[in-house]
Amino acid sequence: MCNSRPATRARAAPRHGSSAGARLAAQAYVTPGDPWFAGDDLWAGVTDDVAGFIGFYGYYDGDTLEAERYYGGLPDSRDPAVLEAWEHADSVAQAANAPGPALLFHGDVDGLITVAQTERFEYALLLQRPLYETEPEEAANRFAEAVAGFKDFFAAGEVAPEVTVKLVDLPVGSQIVEHYLTKDSAKR
Repeated sequence: MCNSRPATRARAAPRHGSSAGARLAAQAYVTPGDPWFAGDDLWAGVTDDVAGFIGFYGYYDGDTLEAERYYGGLPDSRDPAVLEAWEHADSVAQAANAPGPALLFHGDVDGLITVAQTERFEYALLLQRPLYETEPEEAANRFAEAVAGFKDFFAAGEVAPEVTVKLVDLPVGSQIVEHYLTKDSAKR
């Protein structure tokens, strides 16, 4: 249903949602001003700018249980229109366009949407928006140091885990940082 007048003033506002609502709010968050989302049913003078985003257990890569309904087909379709719809629905891939802060929540016992969905979006947001030039390298080093500090992780079980932390310059592919962590390199 479309009202003849907008319900809000023409200014940026934060977006939030849970589950599928988080997916939709994330889309608004990473696509302000994207002409692909323009249409006749938008109100003149109302901005689609977003001041921030709060997501609760969302799935951010465009995945849906109703792919036919929303995109016209599955992601492996040969139809260019279907592929384009999937491409535009992927907030993780468009994270560089995020205009403001984000707060993401996701529990580790969610039976439908894995926490990895939120982790991928978080990772993409953090890597796309460094505050200063060496921030990504410093973050990778801190992460490796934190993992190395989990002595119980490396000591437990029959199989000794090996963890590699890499920071790669995309799309070039050059490696900036690499840490290879094993039982022997973990802090005691």
